Amino acid sequence: MILRAERVTLRPMREKDAKLIVEWRNDPAIRKWLFSDRTLTVESHLEWFRRPKPDRLDYVICLREARRPIGTVSFTRIEPQEATAEVGILLGDRTQWGEGLATETYRRWLPFGFRRLDLQYIYGRTLSTNHRNIRKNLRLGFCVEKILRDEYRRGDEVHDVVVMGLRREDARELGLLEG
Repeated sequence: MILRAERVTLRPMREKDAKLIVEWRNDPAIRKWLFSDRTLTVESHLEWFRRPKPDRLDYVICLREARRPIGTVSFTRIEPQEATAEVGILLGDRTQWGEGLATETYRRWLPFGFRRLDLQYIYGRTLSTNHRNIRKNLRLGFCVEKILRDEYRRGDEVHDVVVMGLRREDARELGLLEG
């Protein structure tokens, strides 16, 4: 299924996206925000991509007019019985940072999760130093659920992790499920 917003189109991830995704994930300016410090190769990405992943859904964000990929968005840890999933986004094209495209993507992606996946609760985890992501999530209606102290270690650095959640009924009240 393809999802369209004003400036972006979201489409399922494909094998041919591998080179670009690896490039994005290996970019030090992006990797510092990820929960993985592992350097990827196209081969390792394709190996991961080809494995069955029943608890996740990965899409590519494309600029609508140019049809050019600029990032990824996903639901992971999908728990149908609990009707929950973790949401994540990666804007890989740094020339598009600060343009509001992550917010626009979430405004299309979150309703998809609530409606099509029948989720009742969507949560995200982010490093406590990722202020831009935290602000975006707060603007969209996410609440800080908890802060996990010293949760993530990268080399000698230890980071707190902020867990933010959005309930279906809150999304409806905020107008995220209209239209």
